[in-house]
Amino acid sequence: MERGVRYVRGNFWPRVKSFSDLTDLNEQARLWLDTKCNVRLHQTIHKIPRDILKEEQLKPVNTEPFLSVDLVSRKVMNDCMISYQSNYFSVPFHFVGHRVGVRDLRNGTIEIYDETGALIEGYRKPAQKHQVQKMKKHFEGLNSQNHKAKARKAPLMIPDQSPKVHQRPLAVYDSLVSEVVTW
Repeated sequence: MERGVRYVRGNFWPRVKSFSDLTDLNEQARLWLDTKCNVRLHQTIHKIPRDILKEEQLKPVNTEPFLSVDLVSRKVMNDCMISYQSNYFSVPFHFVGHRVGVRDLRNGTIEIYDETGALIEGYRKPAQKHQVQKMKKHFEGLNSQNHKAKARKAPLMIPDQSPKVHQRPLAVYDSLVSEVVTW
């Protein structure tokens, strides 16, 4: 294992000039594997790794990727945007005032889902914070006379627990003071 790490540090990292996110870095690594690493004659086994892989005929254990992250709920603001990790992402205008789910796939992308679990949109996460990503199609169909859709009021999460107090005019109390009470 240690020699494998040394091989990657000595041969792959010097070739990486820059990368924008994890997906970009993974694409560069896959290109390096397919064009340099797996097509060379391996010095220990004296075979080409790509040929050995074909001979083994390995099959994936599970074809469905595991989603080890949960949805994070966000409310769509009046400007058709949601905030996630200090960045803003647009969703179609008819979701204004609704809650949507955000799933960070931890591979440089996020997915946004509606209340039914249907995928609304996917985005690449920006490398820096305070970035805005929006799609023109999300704003098409907005009424041109009313550029901002009105968000619904969010439901009150905790019911009001305060007791109700009966209100009376102060004259009622004034009349009680003037009466004489006898025992």
